[in-house]
Amino acid sequence: MLSTLQSTPCIITCAINGITSRQMNSHVPITPKEQACAIEEAFKAGARVAHVHPREDDGSESHRPERYQEVLYEIKSRCPEIIVEISTRATSIEDGIDRGTCVELTSKLWGNDDNLKPDLVSLNAGTLNLRDQIFLNSPLDIELQARRIYNAGIVPELDIFEIGQMENAFELLRKGILQKPLNFLFVLGSGGISADPANLLHLVRALPPGTHWTGLGAGRYNLAIAALSIHLGGHVRTGLEDTTYIRKGVKAESNAQLVEQVASLCEIYGRPIATPQEARELLGLASTKPVSNLNLVYA
Repeated sequence: MLSTLQSTPCIITCAINGITSRQMNSHVPITPKEQACAIEEAFKAGARVAHVHPREDDGSESHRPERYQEVLYEIKSRCPEIIVEISTRATSIEDGIDRGTCVELTSKLWGNDDNLKPDLVSLNAGTLNLRDQIFLNSPLDIELQARRIYNAGIVPELDIFEIGQMENAFELLRKGILQKPLNFLFVLGSGGISADPANLLHLVRALPPGTHWTGLGAGRYNLAIAALSIHLGGHVRTGLEDTTYIRKGVKAESNAQLVEQVASLCEIYGRPIATPQEARELLGLASTKPVSNLNLVYA
C-alpha cells in the first residue's frame, strides 16, 4: 500500500531513552521525573506518542513493576494528553538474552489502576541477529504477548526489523490473534534491514489497505527515513533512543529538539502534525481520560 497522501496528519513518536547511556548523550532521561519532563517538552514540540523504557536510577534496565508504575504515574500526571507506549524488552537476568517479552505484561505494571494503563505496547514480531547478539522472540512468546496486550485492552505496535517479520504478523492476523487495523513500526539501519530507501518502499508496498505505519531510521539514518516516511504518508519516530545526534558531529540537547526537527520536515512537506485527538482516532485509541483518584503517590 504505497500512498503519498500528504494531507493525512503525521503522528510523531518520541522514543525518549531506550538503553541509551549518559556516556552516549548526557541529556538522556533516566528517572521517572526526568522521563516525564522530557515527554512534556517533546509533546509541546509536536510528539503525540511517547515510547518509554523504565530505567533504574543508575541507568540500568528496570524489570520491576513498581518502576513501571512510577514512570506511568509521572507521565500521566505531567502530560495526560500524550499517548503512552511502554516496552517490555530487556535483557534477561537469568541467561543474559535480549527478549522483547522479558517483562511480562500484567496489570501489575500499572498498579491495577486503569488511570495509569498505557495505550500501546511494542510487540516484536520475530527473532533477529543484532550485531554479535541475538534478540530472541519465539513464536509462542509473540503469541502470548499479543494475547496479553489485547486482554488488557491495549493496542500493540508491531516492531519490524526484517520483511519476514511482517509475514509473521500477517500469519497471526489470519489466525485471529492480531486484530485490524495493524500498526507497524519499521526499524531500518539497526542491525536488521538496512536504511536503504528502497527497503522502506518495499515494506510499505507490502502493507494491506488501512494499515498504520511509522518509519524509524536508526542513528545517522534517522532524519533521512523521517523525510521519506513523511513523503510517503507514514508517521515518524525519533528521540534519544534512536539517535543521539541532531546533525553530523553535534549531539542533540534534548528529545524535544529532535521532535522539533521532524516537525519542521512535516511543515516543509506540507504534512500537518496530528492533534492529540487525531492521533488517538488514527490509532483506534480511546479519548484521553483525566488522571484522577490515583492509587499511587510518589514523592
